[in-house]
Amino acid sequence: MISNGELDKCNGEPSCGQCIRSSTDCGWCSAENYDSFRCALIGNLNKLGCRNESIEFPKNKMEIKQNRELSWAKAASINEAVQIKPQLIKLTLRPKKYETVKMFYRQAVDYPVDLYYLMDVSKTMSKHKQKLAELGNELANQMGLITKNFRLGFGSFIDKNIQPFTDTNPQKLKKPCDECSSSYGFKHSMSLDTNVTKFIKLVKESPISGNIDAPEGTLDAIMQAIVCRERIGWRKDARHLLIVTTDADYHYAGDGRLAGLIKPNDEECHLDSQNFYSAGNEQDYPSINQINMVSQENNVHIIFSIIREKIAKYGKLVKKIKSASLAELSSNSANIVDIIKGEYQKLTSNIQLVDNSSDHLRLTYYSSCLKKGISDDNLNLVQPPICEGLQVDSQVMFKVKIELISCPNRVSERKEVIKINPIGLEEGLIIEVNMICECDCEKTKETKKHISKCNSKGDYICGKCNCHQGSFGSDCACDGDDRKSFEECFKDTNDTEPCSGRGVCKCGECKCYSVKGHAYTGKYCQCDDLACEYVDGQICGGITRGECKCGKCECTDRYTGSVCECPKSSQKCIDPVTKTICNGRGTCNCGKCDCQQSYFGLYCDECPTCLGQCPLYQDLIKQQINNGTLEMTSSLTLTSTNYSIISTLVNDLKEDSRDKRCQFVGKDDDCAYMFTYRYEDETLIKPSLKNKISENQRVIMKALKIRKCTQPIDLKAYAAEYIGTIVVIGLITLLIWRIITFMLDRHEYQKFLKACANIDFPEVNSSVTLHFTFLILTF
Repeated sequence: MISNGELDKCNGEPSCGQCIRSSTDCGWCSAENYDSFRCALIGNLNKLGCRNESIEFPKNKMEIKQNRELSWAKAASINEAVQIKPQLIKLTLRPKKYETVKMFYRQAVDYPVDLYYLMDVSKTMSKHKQKLAELGNELANQMGLITKNFRLGFGSFIDKNIQPFTDTNPQKLKKPCDECSSSYGFKHSMSLDTNVTKFIKLVKESPISGNIDAPEGTLDAIMQAIVCRERIGWRKDARHLLIVTTDADYHYAGDGRLAGLIKPNDEECHLDSQNFYSAGNEQDYPSINQINMVSQENNVHIIFSIIREKIAKYGKLVKKIKSASLAELSSNSANIVDIIKGEYQKLTSNIQLVDNSSDHLRLTYYSSCLKKGISDDNLNLVQPPICEGLQVDSQVMFKVKIELISCPNRVSERKEVIKINPIGLEEGLIIEVNMICECDCEKTKETKKHISKCNSKGDYICGKCNCHQGSFGSDCACDGDDRKSFEECFKDTNDTEPCSGRGVCKCGECKCYSVKGHAYTGKYCQCDDLACEYVDGQICGGITRGECKCGKCECTDRYTGSVCECPKSSQKCIDPVTKTICNGRGTCNCGKCDCQQSYFGLYCDECPTCLGQCPLYQDLIKQQINNGTLEMTSSLTLTSTNYSIISTLVNDLKEDSRDKRCQFVGKDDDCAYMFTYRYEDETLIKPSLKNKISENQRVIMKALKIRKCTQPIDLKAYAAEYIGTIVVIGLITLLIWRIITFMLDRHEYQKFLKACANIDFPEVNSSVTLHFTFLILTF
């Protein structure tokens, strides 16, 4: 049986393409002779009668096209370094279904570096220019320690040579200030080269100039320095660094309108034969978003070296450019070498991935820093996609989750090429994405046109007629200029399909689908007469309790409740022992007792000091323990017939918090019996009735298998045992007394002998001695 909720997740979509875009679990049935939901959960289409060969259910597909192994450190010296793998992947994506791509990176030593120095040469920057010329050799030496494959370039900028940014008075235009030359937007002075002497010379020779307003044309200069790849000399396989030094704010898109420049920046290279920016007075400044895009597309990392007073301003700019960083420039640029060295080391020791994906795709990065030779299995990957503290030959594994979140309206935009690369590197992973926004049956050349199934008034696509203008209906059989009769099949103006998506419109009348487990009815097939909840395995409890009408239970006079689960009678709340409703300790609601505080139980018969129903089950327990069987007795027939008993003999009576403990002594055998009981709904016993309502109760009983019976006293055995015990105790006492007296006498005798041995007697004649000895022996 298919639930209504399962179908509603997918059904209602009018075409195969819209169906597969609605959910990753939805499929479309393109069979010709099919009269049910065409869009449904993939697991339900077979149940609805659609064969596998007619089911449209596209899946993601990934194919690695190029996967060269990563190079070790020395490979970069011969310009063959491979730092990223794989290099090319073809990916077919279904909407809302993501695919995970593994990407590996290993840093190589002596990887080529192109550093282009872009400097503001307004009058206030004269001391910075002088210091840069002095530090040219040191900059080259320090970068040479990092990589031997290093090239340096130089360019300068001021602002647009037009009012209101520059004074266009002929004299001021030629010499805007003392010791100044004419203003210009951007000038490319030196292409990327290893000639440090030339760099120093050109920096010194760069003339100082000025303009009227405070902001400079910084973004104009950055745009030209990035997009004029050939003139600047950016190498394809190199790390690209653009150093921007200024002490002023910047103009951005929209400011050019002050000078009447309404043409947007075209992101093209406009350097004349003298390497000056020639279109500065013809088009607006670039937007920040344009700078962000071209820096990523050309893999140029911008380092803004800014004085302290402007750090806050440029800090906001850097946050909007993925491939950019910010450093504070000292008052005379003395720390410029340290800035460049530090930013480069930070850039190479930390890897962060960027991409050029559109808004239709969502890329989520997870990374884990790995040491050389360590497997990537079972790693705890985290966001964001940054790995810090890398060294040469360190290998990092990234997992990129790619998800198609929406389909472009234009078919031409459904193929997209994504490039994922570390900031500042040209090398990256290319992913060719093919977006599945239509089913194969919609774009196949076999689509049948004007066939008889659509009455020659429509195109038969994916098993369904798409009617031409002036015709409508499931088979385009209905005619009408105003479609009024067809609109009569729509219950609401917001409906996307006629007949609530549960039937077909036959010239203004709905013919409802016949689906197992559902009974669609109503003018618009809006009702499901099998969509009500079950009670005791039947809809609305069966016909004696209620009937399902349009998804709601209509109860008989004897029952009430949303699913007719509540009897109106209080009979089920009457205690079979006391014959009272809930024992006067509660109210009967829906055939069950709602007890007052401190009372509980089926009939509010339980409390800390109550007997409860213990007497009711005594005979049953005694019978089960004595005979091992359980039979209905006269005492049980007094209870409600709407519950059954489950009784179990146990060796150890472990109580549940819901159990009532009982103990009694049998009148005929003087044996003590112990048992527990509790009441439970069948919904707690039968998994098959889960989520369905039942009014039947079960009595769960546990009885202690071993009874404690009183045994008669044997007086003779008791007397003999008593006398024997006394005799044994007397003998033991006498023996102990004799041992103690013997030990005491022995001890006294030893003392006497010792005393006699120590007496010093005077000499006497032998007769006296003999007489004394005789006396001693006699004693």
